[in-house]
Amino acid sequence: MTALPLVSGVVLRPFRGAADFAAMTAVANASSAADGIQVLRTPESMARDYAAFTACDPLQDCIVAEWGGEMVGYGRCWWVTLADGLTLHAQIGFVPGR
Repeated sequence: MTALPLVSGVVLRPFRGAADFAAMTAVANASSAADGIQVLRTPESMARDYAAFTACDPLQDCIVAEWGGEMVGYGRCWWVTLADGLTLHAQIGFVPGR
């Protein structure tokens, strides 16, 4: 598999905590709308959800994409350990549609 180059000007950075929730909300809502999913998040609901994570450390398990100083996407990963001891890793990403 060949690695694809980043779009010129896109910067990847770590999650910055509560300071990111407003922009993350806008990105997630635009992404959901582009997918035809009727979910509206708020910065408060985002903060509540992120505070409740037990199998994800947002400071280590989230990444933010910025272009021109604005958030244009983000993603996070988490893990689930099944009863048989197998650990599964999952991820989700949000990018607004055009």
